[in-house]
Amino acid sequence: MSAVTKRLLAICLAVLLLSSLAVAAEDDMLARIQKRGSIVIATEGKRQEKYTFSTPYVYTHKVLVVREDNDTIHTIEDLNGRRSANSASSTYAALAEDQGAIITYVDTLDDTVTLLAQRRVDATINAQLSILDYLKKHPEAPIKIVQVLPGADPVAYPVLKGEDTDSLIAAVNDILEAARQDGRLS
Repeated sequence: MSAVTKRLLAICLAVLLLSSLAVAAEDDMLARIQKRGSIVIATEGKRQEKYTFSTPYVYTHKVLVVREDNDTIHTIEDLNGRRSANSASSTYAALAEDQGAIITYVDTLDDTVTLLAQRRVDATINAQLSILDYLKKHPEAPIKIVQVLPGADPVAYPVLKGEDTDSLIAAVNDILEAARQDGRLS
């Protein structure tokens, strides 16, 4: 994890604690941060009703991932009737389910790769940045990206809507902008 990512994660956690934020139970976000070191949070849908998001600090594509020896799944349309490992309540799980996949819920990317390696699932949809980072750390992982889905998704820090939301988001956005200006965040 880069120094910028660690700093931004620390800022996010500080914002969460300062706002007495009870993070969305359906995503169990704090547990995921502890297990993964970072998470990607989609900024669309129902989350916009409960949360205000910072300006995006990165954009990532969704990718379809399979075992390295899989030659039958090439696009998300091939997921119909197949098993996909995804986090509960994630946009990735919803997308796989929309394609007819049977979802096996997981907590971490490590869990996902383990299920793929054991052939207990056929595929996963995840953030391209997360998969590339995983492969960089685990080059022996028996997985491959078979499709990069169109459109980049913004990744931003969530703050539960409340009386201090505007000032907290402004502070986070100021820090992100300063990091962009001095080159720590590009």
